[in-house]
Amino acid sequence: MSRALLVALDRWVTKHRAPPASQVPRIDEGTLVAPSQYLTGMTVRLKTTLAERLAAGDPRPSLQELYVTHEGYVDAIARPARDLAQQRFMLQEDVDKTIAEAVASDVLW
Repeated sequence: MSRALLVALDRWVTKHRAPPASQVPRIDEGTLVAPSQYLTGMTVRLKTTLAERLAAGDPRPSLQELYVTHEGYVDAIARPARDLAQQRFMLQEDVDKTIAEAVASDVLW
C-alpha cells in the first residue's frame, strides 16, 4: 500500500489530485485495536480442514470452511486487492503480484 500512497502523494502535490480518503483506524470510531489485543509478529496458520481444526481445538474456521477451494482463496485475495487499486491504495503491478502469489500458493491444493 505504501507504494501506491507515494504515487498518490506525488499526484496530489504535482497535479492537485486529491489523495484517497483516510483509512486510518480511530479510537473514537471503535476501529483502533489496542496493542495489548494482538500478538505482534506471531503467525498461527489456520488448519486446512474442519476435522483438523476440531482435533486441534482451534476455534477459528479452517481454510476449507473459509474458501472451499483454491480458486475461492484466490478470489478472496483478488477482490480486495482490486478494490484497493480502485481506491488508489495499491498499484496495479502490486495487485498483479499479489494475485500471482495467491495462484502459486499451496492453499487448498
